[in-house]
Amino acid sequence: MQTFFHVTATDHQIGTELQPGRFGTVVRSSLVKQTSVDVHTMNTLAWESALEVARRCVALSAPSRLSCLFATPTHDEAKQFQQRYRVGSYIFAVGLADTTPIYLADFESITTTMAGKPFLDTFVDAAISYWKNTAENTLREALVGGPATVLAKIS
Repeated sequence: MQTFFHVTATDHQIGTELQPGRFGTVVRSSLVKQTSVDVHTMNTLAWESALEVARRCVALSAPSRLSCLFATPTHDEAKQFQQRYRVGSYIFAVGLADTTPIYLADFESITTTMAGKPFLDTFVDAAISYWKNTAENTLREALVGGPATVLAKIS
């Protein structure tokens, strides 16, 4: 069994089995020609569309963000993610079967884009960089392609 860390606003019980794909279900709920979509949703759709195209070109065997469970490989990265993006959320240690597909992506590349650069170029370049995990990445995101079991509540 492998251990990773999951950040969420939901207070899970020890032993809960977390299923992948919840985020993708929400993202896919926006429909073509839908009459009302807020700016935040449009931003998410733009990012996720760019990331999915880049995955299919750069890391085809990686789990899709639209059908995965998000985690971090270390507690330090989970704490960093919590402090920057999910203040007030919980951190859980989660166990994954050794055969569970996992891909470590560069979360920093899609969260530190430069203001004032062309929107399209920025999203495309960042989406490709996301799938090219390198040793200097400071915040990695583990895309887990299967269920995870809550082992412990860390904070």
